Amino acid sequence: MTLCQNLIVAAAALTMVSQTALAAGPTPKQDVVISVSGEGVAHAVLDGATVMAGVATMAATAREAMDLNGSAMKMVIAAAKSAGIADTDLQTADLALQPQYSERTDKSEARIVGYQVIGRLSIRVRGSDRAGNLIDAVTSAGANQLYGLRFEVLDLQTYTDVVRKAAVADARRKAELYAQAAGVRLGRLISLSETSAQLGPRLLARAAASSGMPVENGEVDVKAQISATYELQDK
Repeated sequence: MTLCQNLIVAAAALTMVSQTALAAGPTPKQDVVISVSGEGVAHAVLDGATVMAGVATMAATAREAMDLNGSAMKMVIAAAKSAGIADTDLQTADLALQPQYSERTDKSEARIVGYQVIGRLSIRVRGSDRAGNLIDAVTSAGANQLYGLRFEVLDLQTYTDVVRKAAVADARRKAELYAQAAGVRLGRLISLSETSAQLGPRLLARAAASSGMPVENGEVDVKAQISATYELQDK
């Protein structure tokens, strides 16, 4: 056998020994982890609302109907401002002009007999007890259309931040409890993700005070849910 052949055989033998030693070596230790969920809940007062109010006017011509509607809307806007609504919380939501037709008969076709103009105003109310007063004010000033009342939490971000912190604390509390029960120690946080953040209704309402129109704003639950994974370590 030549020197070159001897070297090849020796290298092959060394490779086999190395692979055998690697296979016989200790198995790498797997990280032991625990995954838990956490939830935070806060009760938030619905302290804001959006009122959709409008004015519908009729006249023989489109120009007259528009002029009447414009004058009426000015009075409604002035009443809203007098009720404490800021300029930035008032927005024209819609303006529609529609011809009005006579009834069609066997002897005649339907014809235009006038025009109707509908103007809509979106009014944002800040304060848990002001929606009823606002509705009274604008209807007294000439608003003859109401399209809905939607409540909201004005400072929602503050509540959301609170429940997110509470959800993280809840998850860690659960993880520490499980670790203690298992006789191990809670290690570092490996992963953290938010699974949901939402508003949920609560069956609790408060009527608006000092108003001819009773309005109940109530409360909502602001919720956040997270999922966290921690490393577990020997004591």
